Amino acid sequence: MKKRIVSFLLALVMAVSLLPVSAFAADGAYNVTEDTTVQRRDYADMIAVQAATEPEQVNGVYQIKTADELLWFRDFSNKSSGRKASAALCNDIDMSSVSDWKTPIGNLSTYDGVFDGNGYRILNLTYKPVQQKGQGRALFGKTGSSAIIRNLGLYNATITAKTSPQADANIAALVSINGGTIFNCYVANSKVSIKSKATPNAGILCGYNKGTIENCYCINSSITDANAKTTITGDLGGIAGGNSGTVKNVYAANITITTKGTQNLHPVAVGNVENIYYIKASDDTRTYTGGIEKDTAWFQSEAAVTALGAEYFTQDTADINGGYPVLTFAKMAVEGADKSELEKALAVFPTSGYYTQNDRYNGRCTSANGFWNDMQKLSASAWAVYGKENATADEVAKAVKGLQDSSEEIQTAIANLIPADRANTTVLYEALRSKAHESSYTAKSWAIYKPVRDKAETLMAAMFGEEGNPTNDNKAEKQTEIETMTAELETARKALDPRISSDNTDSLTRVKLNMEAIQYLVKKYDPDTLTGYTAESIETLRQARTAAMDLAGSIDLNDVGQGEDNQLVSALRELRKAVYGLTTTSAAQIKVNVSVLDANDIYAGYTGELAQLHNPNTYTAAMTLAANASAYDLLNGKSLLKNPNSAAEAVVFLNGELVYGDLGSTSGYDDMGYVAGSENSTFQAIRLHDKDELTIVWIYPKQVEYSSQTGTYPAYLMDIPDYFRYSTVSAPVEVEAGQPFTVSVTSETALPFHCAAGTRAVTGAAVYRSDAAESAEAAATGYVGVNTYAVTDESGKATLTLYNEGYVLLNAFRTDTDEARYTVGASVLVHVTAAGDLDAVKQQLREELDAVYHDEQHPESVFTAENWQKVQDAYNTAVAAIDAAKTSGEAGDAQLTAIQTIKGLQSSADSNNKANLVQFRRLLAQLPDDVTKLDATANDTVAQLKTCYEAMTVYQRGQLTGREQKKYDAIANAELAPAVSRKLTFRQDYSSVPAADQAALADMIAYLQNNTRADDKYTPEVGGNMQAKLFAFSTGKTVNNGPAYTQITEAASLTQNIVACVNPDYAAYLLCRDAAISAGKKDGPGVITGTGWRISDASMTMYVPDENSSNTTRVMGHMTYTVNGTQYAVKSVTVSGLETDATSRNATFYDTSSYRGRFPTQCNQVIPDTFLQMTTGFDDVTVTVTWAPVGGDAQAAKEAAITRLNTVKNGLTGDGVQAAYDAGVKAIQAAATAAEVDKAYQAAVVAMRKAADYGKVQVIVENTTYPVEDGAPWDGKLVNEWIDLNADSTMMNCIVAALAKNGFTQTGAENGYISSIEGLSQMDGGGESGWMGTLNDWFTNFGFKEFTVENGSLSNGDVIRIMYTREGLGADVGGTWGNSDTTLAALDIQGGKLLTRFAPGEAGNTYEYTLAIDGESADLKLTPTAANKNYLTKIFLNEKVTSDEEGGSFFKRTQMIPVAAGDTIYVGCGEYAWPSMNKQKTEARDYTGTWYVLHVVNASAGASYVDDLIDALPDASDVSYDNYQQYGDAADVARKAYEDLDKAEQGKVDALKLEKVEAAIAQFKAIDDAKTKIDALPEAGKVTLAERDAVKAAQDAYDALSAEQKEYLTFAQAAKVTALAKRIAELEAAPIKSVEALIDAIGTVTLDSKSAIDEARKAYDKLTAEQQAKVSNYAALTAAETTYAKLVQDKTDQDAADAVIAKINAIGTVTLKSKKAIDEARAAYDKLTAEQQAKVSNYATLTAAETTYAKLVTDKADQDAADAVIAKIDAIGEVTLDSKSAIDEARKAYDKLTAAQQARVSNYAALTAAETTYAKLVQDKADQDAADAVIAKIDAIGEVTLDSKSAIDEARKAYDKLTAAQQARVSNYAALTTAEATYAKLVADKADQDAADAAIAKINAIGVVSRAAKSRIDAARKAYDGLTDAQKALVPASVVKTLTDAETAYSNLPPRHSSDDTADSTKPVQSSRTGDAGIAIYAAMSLLSVTGGAWVIGKKRKH
Repeated sequence: MKKRIVSFLLALVMAVSLLPVSAFAADGAYNVTEDTTVQRRDYADMIAVQAATEPEQVNGVYQIKTADELLWFRDFSNKSSGRKASAALCNDIDMSSVSDWKTPIGNLSTYDGVFDGNGYRILNLTYKPVQQKGQGRALFGKTGSSAIIRNLGLYNATITAKTSPQADANIAALVSINGGTIFNCYVANSKVSIKSKATPNAGILCGYNKGTIENCYCINSSITDANAKTTITGDLGGIAGGNSGTVKNVYAANITITTKGTQNLHPVAVGNVENIYYIKASDDTRTYTGGIEKDTAWFQSEAAVTALGAEYFTQDTADINGGYPVLTFAKMAVEGADKSELEKALAVFPTSGYYTQNDRYNGRCTSANGFWNDMQKLSASAWAVYGKENATADEVAKAVKGLQDSSEEIQTAIANLIPADRANTTVLYEALRSKAHESSYTAKSWAIYKPVRDKAETLMAAMFGEEGNPTNDNKAEKQTEIETMTAELETARKALDPRISSDNTDSLTRVKLNMEAIQYLVKKYDPDTLTGYTAESIETLRQARTAAMDLAGSIDLNDVGQGEDNQLVSALRELRKAVYGLTTTSAAQIKVNVSVLDANDIYAGYTGELAQLHNPNTYTAAMTLAANASAYDLLNGKSLLKNPNSAAEAVVFLNGELVYGDLGSTSGYDDMGYVAGSENSTFQAIRLHDKDELTIVWIYPKQVEYSSQTGTYPAYLMDIPDYFRYSTVSAPVEVEAGQPFTVSVTSETALPFHCAAGTRAVTGAAVYRSDAAESAEAAATGYVGVNTYAVTDESGKATLTLYNEGYVLLNAFRTDTDEARYTVGASVLVHVTAAGDLDAVKQQLREELDAVYHDEQHPESVFTAENWQKVQDAYNTAVAAIDAAKTSGEAGDAQLTAIQTIKGLQSSADSNNKANLVQFRRLLAQLPDDVTKLDATANDTVAQLKTCYEAMTVYQRGQLTGREQKKYDAIANAELAPAVSRKLTFRQDYSSVPAADQAALADMIAYLQNNTRADDKYTPEVGGNMQAKLFAFSTGKTVNNGPAYTQITEAASLTQNIVACVNPDYAAYLLCRDAAISAGKKDGPGVITGTGWRISDASMTMYVPDENSSNTTRVMGHMTYTVNGTQYAVKSVTVSGLETDATSRNATFYDTSSYRGRFPTQCNQVIPDTFLQMTTGFDDVTVTVTWAPVGGDAQAAKEAAITRLNTVKNGLTGDGVQAAYDAGVKAIQAAATAAEVDKAYQAAVVAMRKAADYGKVQVIVENTTYPVEDGAPWDGKLVNEWIDLNADSTMMNCIVAALAKNGFTQTGAENGYISSIEGLSQMDGGGESGWMGTLNDWFTNFGFKEFTVENGSLSNGDVIRIMYTREGLGADVGGTWGNSDTTLAALDIQGGKLLTRFAPGEAGNTYEYTLAIDGESADLKLTPTAANKNYLTKIFLNEKVTSDEEGGSFFKRTQMIPVAAGDTIYVGCGEYAWPSMNKQKTEARDYTGTWYVLHVVNASAGASYVDDLIDALPDASDVSYDNYQQYGDAADVARKAYEDLDKAEQGKVDALKLEKVEAAIAQFKAIDDAKTKIDALPEAGKVTLAERDAVKAAQDAYDALSAEQKEYLTFAQAAKVTALAKRIAELEAAPIKSVEALIDAIGTVTLDSKSAIDEARKAYDKLTAEQQAKVSNYAALTAAETTYAKLVQDKTDQDAADAVIAKINAIGTVTLKSKKAIDEARAAYDKLTAEQQAKVSNYATLTAAETTYAKLVTDKADQDAADAVIAKIDAIGEVTLDSKSAIDEARKAYDKLTAAQQARVSNYAALTAAETTYAKLVQDKADQDAADAVIAKIDAIGEVTLDSKSAIDEARKAYDKLTAAQQARVSNYAALTTAEATYAKLVADKADQDAADAAIAKINAIGVVSRAAKSRIDAARKAYDGLTDAQKALVPASVVKTLTDAETAYSNLPPRHSSDDTADSTKPVQSSRTGDAGIAIYAAMSLLSVTGGAWVIGKKRKH
């Protein structure tokens, strides 16, 4: 017990000792005013280095007194637990004895504590030159945002640092990288030396500053860069090398910077600096940036202290700093001052009792640096003065006043401190601030995170009240819970898995593919069924398989996270590594087929002469290897994984399945590892097994364009999974040289988990071979790059012939499409044996060579004489070599060489012919058609033209047209006039401009011309570096990047590269931009003005396709030019005087101004059609710029706008609509121009729509693709509901509301993707099935949640349609991802009518229509339906808007459009700037919008509109062959518009001009039609009669041309059509003569004439009807056919009859065996015709035989039937009970006989006797069976007991049921009666015993005799007396005696007393002694208990 008490007391003492000191504050035992600043004066002198120990802590601050303690603190602070530790120096620290300062404070981790130097210094710090990883080289490495370094001096430090390129090269003496605050610090007499391989930043005080440096200086120090390189570009500075933070109130003096590099040098710092000064070293002549340079006198004056701040700096009156300003704590004053007042002022600052770290939140507010630090910062300067040993009185007074002035701020700071007895919730608060959004993460991860966050929020809420004050629960004891909760919350937050957006099709596709791959591998590789592999590799597979299965099974495709995606990639990689790494238990050698080939060599064209560039590292052979050989080691060891072509990518197949593709890290198809040798590679995991086929093919991959359109990247597997197919080339193992053989090429999918299995024939694959080798081993490395020119057909087969003996590799490649390049496989080895017949081989080679040599497409005329000679030489040389060859190989090589040479020459001829013709025509086009205009400036051109013509081949001249030849002849014979200069003139056409506006417009143009400026970097597409002059001509000598263009006003003829700047938008934009920037409007708009004119860029918009790229900005719209209130624009630009048309060019320029919010890198702007580029002709050139007003009459525009506005208003509801309408009307009426009217109208429409009520949307949910009969739970339209909108409405919640309103369910809406509706889910209808939706008939490109009322994308009247798709992700419901079709499928119009039938047209074009309305105005509703609903449709009134902006001109397909005659409606589909799913990254469709322009006309006043269309057409004389096509559409529009007018309106139109233009167009179109027909036909040598109609059509077209028209055809075309007609005539005549000869050859007709007759008939039938009519002897053919038919028929009839006669004769004597012969004869006879039957002479014999045979058959049948019955009766035998079946069978058979047959049954009586006997036996058996059953029941009774009743009764009952005969058979009946009697006796005896037993029980129950026992005695007596004598005899005498004794005892009882009346008569009579004993025992026990207890207590007290 002693020990326990002592232990308790010790524990109590220990607990008390651990209590906070404040708990004892009441008794004054603790002095709170003491602090480290006061104590440090006890250590005024420097002390020697002592043994390393942990420094003392005071209030959580380490008190550092020695160098070793500083080292300890450094190491501690670099641990995670010490990175926020705080320290204070207690004296100067001398580091001269420290040799291991190789690591700074804050090295690998950031230092975030407070280090207070207390005015002391660290001396003689030396940093040794060592390379290491870390944050820098200094006293401090990297400091964080909470760090404070203050009141510290660093003296005589030497920092010598080497840095590697990988290290952080920031070097300094004090701090390498400052992220916190450096305050009141200095560095003096120190050196920083650099030797860096990196780009260093170095400073004396700080290497790189990201935080704050304040009140600091460095002096008498140096930086030396010892790097020899001169390209180093880091920053070197005194206070800070690099700076992105703040530096203020600092100076640097006498700083020396020595460097060979090109760093930015500054003695102080640059960047965000304030109040910084410097003085250079005396020998420093450099000029610096950053700071104000001062001289020595200034620094040593009071001015320096004033400038720097007298609060912190003071003059160096004691000359301790060379006279330069010193920090107040470093000033050594001559005498000290009284600090008592300062001490009192400082006493208000607590030094303990509060949190000093991580105290950034207190429930009410936050602090970035911590409340304790905030408070300390307020006292820092005062503490510095207090700690200064010789502080002056002035300094002390200033410090006191500073504290007094800041008292309110100080009190606030103290109040903000977090008491130590409370919990510090900062970490939890900050963890809760990083709030995640549920919609951004998967539901699974959110479900884990949310409860944790709720728990954390609950805990935080319990810590503070509503006003942020701590609650009673907020105790220090909660700190552990707070920190634990924070860690738990942070863990849960990190586990959140960001959800992959439904728009991120790349990632979702990858997930789907990876899941498919896992499912496939899991199914294929079941470890429980695999055999022959090691247990270890099976276990690895099992684990990887289970992990992959579990992961894939847990992923919801509608809610996939990025983490799950990454895990899936990893799991698939590990599963594939396990599968491919399976290791066999067998160690036997294996055989593996290995093929490494380079299809990219074929794609790159490395054949023939370029073959030497091919990849040499190829191989194909069967290898014998060790078991489980590594595929990587095998191939890498043979250098087969190297490819010199960086563009090639490898795909690897194992047994036909893709196991690797260089497809990024996506889909688990990862790096092969041959570069880095990574063991993590799937490829390296492959272990080869017997009979494996390993194939590696290098291919040129499909290139995918970046969305920015700035380049391409190789497609990933997820982009093209369907492409990968493994091809198999099948060829004979051995072939004979020179013998053709067939190669078959098929393919299977290489990704069986994704694509359906099935073999495909590979069509169009070119077969390549290697050179023949002497052995299979030598052939293994052969280059399969020789083209055999064999190409596979539709069945995948190709026929080729090999001539070289030896071993050859074959393969087949397709490189014509992206997809085809991915169908690749192993090469196949073919052994070519010697030719059997060398002469036959040579003949075949010559024939093949002849086919190439005599190619009709390349006759002699297409070659130059020189090249034709080369063709002949190659041919002749090859023929000679073939003839002389000793082997087939020699002959084959000779032929191949010749073919390659000839084909090369043919290709060259084609190129040369094309180039020469292009050159000739280019020169000819430069010269005038009228040769009289030629002058001497054309000398060179004419000379070149002549030279070109003279060099032409016959073929080339044949390609000239008659017009070209005619023009050339005229030019070649012309005499040139003297040279003339041509004037170049710009003309402004003001004919459409009112006179009052012309002067102002001219002034505006003059201003633009005079002020045109070059942009920052201007390079027009037309070339050269020019400053564009508006409305001026310029020229330059070169086209691309040449010298500056020179402005000109005249030029000689044929001067090229004349450029005219014609679009004022370019110059006006730049001037408006500058005006906007000058006015401070960096986002515009820019406006410039002059007298009567104004230019604005407000209507010019910029569209950047990808804001994150450097794409060219597309300019939309134009500048706005207003003159006297009327808007003008350039209506047209025309050029006269040119021989050929000028070419429009765009202006491209680089705008570095970041104007309108664009990044400079996005400002490669393109302003369309800014320049005309031309070559001057032989006339003066005039460019006419025609100006015209925009929009027409302003007053009419106002009236129309107000009418329209009213229509729009009527379609809207809402309180604010009328006010917006009124404001709009007011703005319209105030507008000065039609353009301003339109702008005001549009603004009013927008305002009214915004003010309108939210309205309703229609929601339709339907399934039209998956019928119920195919398995869908429902089909048809499920929902058609109108849903009210509100401010929070989204497309998604409207869909949910519509479903809920109708009682239907959905899944997934809460996660942003609906996966199921009313039980119909994605994937139910197939792999691509699911739910998609349209908004106003457009498949949205974002999730349904993104379309909201708030952002304006959802509004009144919208139609939302949700549809179930099964094919093509929407293709079956109208949306297709795979095309660029932006046309409309239909355009429904209500309120008007198109005058021509609507046609979709072709994508990217613009189509004009006339839309008629009744009257001058109408309200229309247009419903456009896109052909591909992935493209958006929009409708605009009087404005074509191609940007993604929707103003007042925009109308939805659900809105009414107010129009008037003269309006134009623009209906667009798929404009590129509009949103679409088809321009996302993986689709990257290249498409252009299609527009339908509807011109609104009054149906009864359309003539004027048509007149305008006709007037816009050119004169017929201006239509030429070169330009007629550009006018065709305009003429068609005018014609259709005219025809759609009614007769009255047509009568008002003068259509003569239209007719003339149409005639001119038709004239030139006929020329092109004839050309097209001729060019489409083969040459005459190849034409057949199959082309006869086409030849006739071409001939007719040619003949229909006039002589002038025919001149537009080439001579070759004219010659061709003539030759074709002649050849057709020849072909038509030849077959007629051939047929007549065949008929004559028939001769006399016999049965042998068939072949001659048939041949003649066949030839005749092949003739045309026209040819058949010309056959002169056709009657002879028909007669021969008739005669031959008669001969054949007669012969046939007799042969048939003779055959039947022979069959009848063969019958002979008729027996029962004659049936077959008789039947054959009958059948043969019946098949004969009547004529043939008549020729059968023995027909009677046949009928007689048939009669005889019938009689024999009948007799035989009767006897056979009777004999069968007789046999059955005999079979009965002796009759027994078993005879029934035999008797019945016999009887049945007998009864079936006919009477005649029964009469033949001789033993019928035996049958009847058997039946009688059997009946008797059956009856006897039944009687005996019945009796036996009863006998058995009687026997079963056995010995009779009381339990025998049921057996006896059952036997009796059975006996009584028997018949008398049966009872007689019961042999033991007496036993039954005996048993019955015995049972009756037993029953009687049992009753007597029961009665006796009852009486005995009553007697025994009497018990103790008392007066209460009387009733029991009487009952016993009564029971006994009631027994019979027999029953009494059963009662024992002793029992009877008990009864009598009881009766006697009762009678002897004494009389009753009164006390007996209250006695419990039921209580047994007990002895009184027994009861007394119980009480006594109880009392004794009680006494014992009390006594024992007293004794025990007494014993304890004694002890």
